[in-house]
Amino acid sequence: MINISFFSYKGGSGRTSLLYNTLPYLAESLHATPEEPIIVLDLDVDSKGLSFLLKGPNNSTSEINSLEIIAHDNYIESLIQDKDKLLYQMLPIGSLLGLGEDMNRSVLFVSASPNSRRVSLGANNFDSVNADISYFCNICEDYNCKAFVMDTPAGGQLSADVALRISNKIVTAMRITRQFREGTIEFLDRHMRDLEKNYIIVPNVVPVDNEHSKDGNDVTSKMKLILNRIDDLRAKNLANETNNSYNTQLILDHEGDSSNLSSAGINEVRRFKFEEANLNYLSSKQIILREDEKKAIEKYKILTEMILDGDH
Repeated sequence: MINISFFSYKGGSGRTSLLYNTLPYLAESLHATPEEPIIVLDLDVDSKGLSFLLKGPNNSTSEINSLEIIAHDNYIESLIQDKDKLLYQMLPIGSLLGLGEDMNRSVLFVSASPNSRRVSLGANNFDSVNADISYFCNICEDYNCKAFVMDTPAGGQLSADVALRISNKIVTAMRITRQFREGTIEFLDRHMRDLEKNYIIVPNVVPVDNEHSKDGNDVTSKMKLILNRIDDLRAKNLANETNNSYNTQLILDHEGDSSNLSSAGINEVRRFKFEEANLNYLSSKQIILREDEKKAIEKYKILTEMILDGDH
């Protein structure tokens, strides 16, 4: 089972939309089934964006689908004896991702609904559930689930720390502005040196048409700054003999050509400014997609390949 965290050092990177739109391609590539599904958790209790996007047919996320089910107590102890019973506590979302009704239970969601008595105090009081995330992850692995995917809160909240610790693939979303570049590099410098992880740095919501910023620097120059800073970090860790403990990748263009940085990262999708949609779902409903949306879909597929490199 692959454990994947979608993370951003700062909020507002488009991390949740990135996860939301990558999920259907993860499910297809991993050949997820109702018997061996992908499990998705919204761990951002204070700002449960993914839970808003993945509400069920009754337009609500109930306690039975919330993080309550991972509580390490008599309730889950009774459920782990029955795989079907445990899996049916989770919200099926395959059809919400455009995968069709036959794959509806191939992707199962655990929401961050605050209806639960265990998580109603918010992320800063998440201690009682933190230990249970690892436990719940181990149960899902025992049940041959294909992947354990976590939408983590930004920064250093407790649930993010646990998610990063148990993940072997960490998708780090960032914008190309200074605060996101510097914050992400600071995060990498602090957290990556001693962990055997695969980090994929994803410049997200990159302006289209090589737009110029207010200070006159275009997208290509911003991308070069990101590459240079990551190279500096690699050189630093090489000097400290810690570089071989992790792997860092940066999503580039279709060919991985670092000379064509104007098409690097995940391009801005105009629709998302007004409607955070799942593009695969829209496509499955034969809704005509714009060129920026088609381009983004190709990038989500590239990201999926990078995440699953050697694991499918």
